[in-house]
Amino acid sequence: MKEPYLKTRRVVLSVVWLAAACPSLWALSVSPGRTEVRLAPGASQRGALTTTNDSPDRQHVTLSTKDWFVLEANRAKKLTVNTWLKLHGAKEFDLNPGESREVQFTVKCPKDARGELVGMVSFMHTPDQPSMMTPMISVSVYLEAAGTEQRAGEIERLAVRKWNNQIQAAVGVKSTGNVHLRPTGTIALEDSTRKEVARFPVKEGGPAYPGQGKGYFAKVPADFQLTPGRYTARADLSYRELSLKAEDGFNVTKDGQIEMDSK
Repeated sequence: MKEPYLKTRRVVLSVVWLAAACPSLWALSVSPGRTEVRLAPGASQRGALTTTNDSPDRQHVTLSTKDWFVLEANRAKKLTVNTWLKLHGAKEFDLNPGESREVQFTVKCPKDARGELVGMVSFMHTPDQPSMMTPMISVSVYLEAAGTEQRAGEIERLAVRKWNNQIQAAVGVKSTGNVHLRPTGTIALEDSTRKEVARFPVKEGGPAYPGQGKGYFAKVPADFQLTPGRYTARADLSYRELSLKAEDGFNVTKDGQIEMDSK
């Protein structure tokens, strides 16, 4: 499994540098960060997002929507975000320091929608004082077409490895249905007698969209180690009514290296 941390670390450092160079980068907050709606085709529901100016400067806010993930079946029917997500009220407004504003929206499920539609509501904000950049915060809106969803998936890979002398355990999950998956659960390690020696939680991460895979890391203590020998890793994940299970064997060598059966 490829190492993702170097790229993540560079992104984090870049964001920290940008925040120091431009204090208005974190001027705005929006909640909730994710809205999930399940509607029968043709039905609609209202919702709201709250944005707050956390900076000492007045902020000019501009709203917009965009597609984030469009299932091919919905793309063929041209079901873009503008066909199912509508913002109400002014699309531009000012927020004074500490001021909040509620943005109302309506989600309407197209009659011919299948699976799910995923869009973003973006809040672009600029301070009164000139800035080198225009920050933007986006939050997701998920619309599931009730009665058409197919929640299915598979664990493509289960892996245990050592990185920087620390043990890591992770799974690669692929959504094989027409809605996203966001599984949680555990990865357990068993010795050669099938006695469980450790169990680590796999917490909620980003979504695995239909036809795509996503990696989920278990939370393994930094000081956890395994003695040389034969082991089995067992993943037990779930998302709503869907259950995902997998197992794979591995050996820990005398010098502490981990060799998975599946490579």
